[in-house]
Amino acid sequence: MMAVSFDVAEGGSVVDAYTLTRSDKSKDKEKKDETPQATPVESTTSTEGPPTVDELKEDKEFKKLGKKLSKELSGLQKKHEKSLSALKRGHDKDLSKWKSAQTSAKSKKNTSALDQLEDQLKELTDRHGAELDDLEKRQAEEMCELKKEHIKQEYKLVGKLMVSAHTVQLKQLDSKHQKDADIEQKKSSKDVLDEVRGYREEHKDKTADKDELERKVREHRNKLAKQTAEKRNQLESQRLAERQQLVEDHETRLQQLQENETTAISLLEQDVT
Repeated sequence: MMAVSFDVAEGGSVVDAYTLTRSDKSKDKEKKDETPQATPVESTTSTEGPPTVDELKEDKEFKKLGKKLSKELSGLQKKHEKSLSALKRGHDKDLSKWKSAQTSAKSKKNTSALDQLEDQLKELTDRHGAELDDLEKRQAEEMCELKKEHIKQEYKLVGKLMVSAHTVQLKQLDSKHQKDADIEQKKSSKDVLDEVRGYREEHKDKTADKDELERKVREHRNKLAKQTAEKRNQLESQRLAERQQLVEDHETRLQQLQENETTAISLLEQDVT
């Protein structure tokens, strides 16, 4: 049985090795005209779409976890190498004893002993091979279990970072729209005052009855106020639509993340079998 290699570079990530990045990248490519790429989580979080896994892996918390997991993998690899070396040393001692017995039997021309030694060599070779296979299998399974646990830890952290980024994005979106609404309200109020003032000046010479003038001014003011309210409602509808789209994009990305975790573990198990 061949040993399965699990070499991981310093600071490497199990997600790097076993995640299907296609679902995160190709789907983004398909939607690039609809959803612009988000900025890294550590910098200003974009409200244009949820961050990708690659962007979240740039977060300092993820990098810190990657170093911790890499250290654990390295420690297990060294433990396995030590066990393998100890087993081979034991095998070498067995062969050395057998060779000594063979040399002694040859010097004494003991054919019966030589025949027995040939049988012992076959038994020794079979036992050594079985012991080596068993050790390699146990080590591969042990490494697989550790890496599966690492995958779960990394995906759990990515999910946590994604939720955190989503919360920030929603706050940024609400803040942006509130700021836009406040600016629009101030502008609209000033525009209404200016237009009402202009309307009054324009009609005061044409309308002899003062009460009639005030009625027309009120009607014009109400018309402008209605237009302002409609515009404010449009802005609110836009905010709600953008917010809903962001929520749906986030839920889709979380779904992809869960699917990728399952696939990553499945691929890892396939590598061991």
